Amino acid sequence: FIYEGTTATAYWPGEATAPTDAVPTFDKITLTPKRLSAIVRISNELVEDTTARGNMSVASIMQEQFARVFAQTEEAALLPHTNVSGAPTSLFNTASLPTSAAGASTITAQQIIDWVYSLPRQYRVHPSCAMIVADSTLAALRALTTPVTTTTSGAAAPAYFWQNGYQNGGSGSAPEPDRILGIPVYTSAAVNALATGKFVGLLGAFDYCLFASAQNYEVKVLRELYAATNEIGIVANSRIDSKLLLPTLAFVALKCA
Repeated sequence: FIYEGTTATAYWPGEATAPTDAVPTFDKITLTPKRLSAIVRISNELVEDTTARGNMSVASIMQEQFARVFAQTEEAALLPHTNVSGAPTSLFNTASLPTSAAGASTITAQQIIDWVYSLPRQYRVHPSCAMIVADSTLAALRALTTPVTTTTSGAAAPAYFWQNGYQNGGSGSAPEPDRILGIPVYTSAAVNALATGKFVGLLGAFDYCLFASAQNYEVKVLRELYAATNEIGIVANSRIDSKLLLPTLAFVALKCA
């Protein structure tokens, strides 16, 4: 896959003066698809019984189940702190990925602000810009407070860092806020919780995340392999890889000290 490495440079040349030449470069990124596979055994009696009922289909149930399991397995490989054996390299382990610091096991509003503004503006305001954290980190963010304010009755009350979301819910009908400093926030069980030395969040313009499949997701029925036990096998396969383009510019990871 070829992508833009460096760009041309614009100048303000004087009258009758040519601008300085620039030679844009193009870099190559190599994808190495890894095979993800699953196989199940189902008795022919079950297939016959469900077909006879007329309101169930083992094939449709397994197709939906494979799609769900594959999506969960891909997520668990692409977003953990360490690489999963045999799987594509985790996005957090991309070479030269910049990092912003959080506490060893805690996080502050200032650290979130520093993280967001460490991403260059052109990527920070990109329509695909988002952050991904663990659910427990999201809970910690919701609980962050700024200095105590005073209510009309004179009682002390905390002012939440995520003020609008905490009081009014997100931009839609859901009660959970969906943006911090204007950037959408998503959670994944594959991202590490706050812990010393761990990557705990990824921020960036995800249009610059390349996700490719070397073959279409396929499901096959194996009728002879388990014939001795009067079963059929259903096998699903896909081959995928994922890489960050412009990782040093378009992404910043949050890492605990």
